Amino acid sequence: MGGFKNKSLNFLVKQAIFNDMIKYIFISLDSMKKSFLLQHKKLLNDEEKIRTHLLENYLNNDSFKKEMGYDNLALRFFPEVPESYDKCDEEYVGRADIKVICPNYFNDVKDYYIIECKRVDGSAKLNTFYVAEGICRFVSEPPKYLSFNGKNIMLAFVVTDIDIDRNISKINEIQAKIKEIKLIGALKKCKSERAEHYLYTSKYECNSVQIELSHIFYDFSMM
Repeated sequence: MGGFKNKSLNFLVKQAIFNDMIKYIFISLDSMKKSFLLQHKKLLNDEEKIRTHLLENYLNNDSFKKEMGYDNLALRFFPEVPESYDKCDEEYVGRADIKVICPNYFNDVKDYYIIECKRVDGSAKLNTFYVAEGICRFVSEPPKYLSFNGKNIMLAFVVTDIDIDRNISKINEIQAKIKEIKLIGALKKCKSERAEHYLYTSKYECNSVQIELSHIFYDFSMM
């Protein structure tokens, strides 16, 4: 799919795909949590294992997509993908947790999204890590992760029973103090169809371009 000549229509189509992707991620997280609880299985407190289970059993599971009514969502999710090729050093600068391939990727290899995963427990250590090794990878200059569409996703696995909204305030305080971050708008909560779905957006300037991050915080503390 090469897209439409009308740029406004292209934008609306891409925005719809991005919104559906976020909804599908929440549906996958809900189903994953429900499955673990029904089976009385304990979720390992390990970012990579949580991400890998989510990918293999839900995000990239065609049967699950069809069951949930998302079989027409033409996206593929790939883990641990090298990112940002450095011609001088002949190496990749970063390694993305999840790379999301869009239909137009086969016409333009820059047309994709990145999901950066992090654990959050309310501690200053993991909050700082969320900013320094998460947000900064998208918005520091030069960024480790590219934002072809001007937006990407942070996915936080909340592993401790905390007040998520209050913890967001702490994350905002941390990023406000980092000089490498050119902040336009701090994390702000979005309206959600379900109370337990914590979704926020934030905006930055990077290389004279505005970058928007969507932040998904999902509570796995009961597991």
